[in-house]
Amino acid sequence: MKKHDKTREEAWLLLNACTKNKNLVKHALAVEAAMRHYARHFEEDIELWGTVGLLHDFDYEKYPSLEDHPYKGQEILESEGYSEIIRRAIMAHAPHTKTSRDSLLEKIVADFESRELDLEKDLPQFERGLELASKLQKRLKEIENKVVAIDKKFSDDV
Repeated sequence: MKKHDKTREEAWLLLNACTKNKNLVKHALAVEAAMRHYARHFEEDIELWGTVGLLHDFDYEKYPSLEDHPYKGQEILESEGYSEIIRRAIMAHAPHTKTSRDSLLEKIVADFESRELDLEKDLPQFERGLELASKLQKRLKEIENKVVAIDKKFSDDV
């Protein structure tokens, strides 16, 4: 991740501060997992793409109207110091903003909102995405706990 971007933990905290609906949080996690997969596949910045997936609808619960979403989110992201790349990709995911989809990141995140869903065909894939997102969240927590334990050990040794 580039220096000017926020960490996944910061993005997670922002998502949870703005989104209380568990289904919207699950959607964000599923899109994050998928975006990370695509980033790996295309050899792109996994953290950047994951952040876009995690935050693409973070303002939707609070500002669900076309007049507000994702515009209000943009104001929040800018005030929180999120990069233009992240903000632009999130704008591009919503067709009503008319933001051009120039980068691969913008095109792929937009695909999650523009596809017609065949529930019989796509629901099992979505459920698998939720399962993978849950596993990813658990694994990230395990890693976080290990880092805290290592940090504590080295702090105690000094």
